[in-house]
Amino acid sequence: KSSTGMVSRPRGSERSDSLTDQEIEVARMFPLEKLVVIEGRGSYIKCPWHPKDDRHPSMLIKGGFGFCFSCGAWADSLKWAMEIDKMSFPVAVRHLNQL
Repeated sequence: KSSTGMVSRPRGSERSDSLTDQEIEVARMFPLEKLVVIEGRGSYIKCPWHPKDDRHPSMLIKGGFGFCFSCGAWADSLKWAMEIDKMSFPVAVRHLNQL
């Protein structure tokens, strides 16, 4: 959130995208645990920013966020939808609001 209390939008996002601040906030708060598949015990997955041949789960998924202890990458649901699922900001917000 910005100092005015409004939800900040990524640079380049336009007001004409007709997203409300409430929709953006819902998308930002969507738990990452509901988007990723965690196999086995614990809350670790393979970091999607690592090379495909890396077989070691190093990203901890907890509290709605993911953090990789190997490379330092992090993600919330909105970042995941935009970077991993290749969605634009407005599409990602709408997608997370529909789940």
